[in-house]
Amino acid sequence: MADKIATCCYCGARSLLRLRGAVQHELSCGSCGAPIRQMKHMPARPTARPAPKPSPAKPAPEQRQRRKNLRKKSPIRGMARLIDDLWDEIEDIFD
Repeated sequence: MADKIATCCYCGARSLLRLRGAVQHELSCGSCGAPIRQMKHMPARPTARPAPKPSPAKPAPEQRQRRKNLRKKSPIRGMARLIDDLWDEIEDIFD
């Protein structure tokens, strides 16, 4: 049978009991002589867990390319450049 821990209700002494056979005996505390009625199983030793199966590799997430923030060009700006170039040409002619 399994090993059990017996704890005395009165003095709190603990002892390890190895119960063998089918005959049950009344147990008494070795320190104070009080009857022992409550017993707990010894905690089982942890068994080695099998290694978890590796999950399939996930493909790397595609990185989104950032779009350039395209501003609408002002038509006045283009006209200003055109007028500026024309003015330079006219000045060159008179010089």
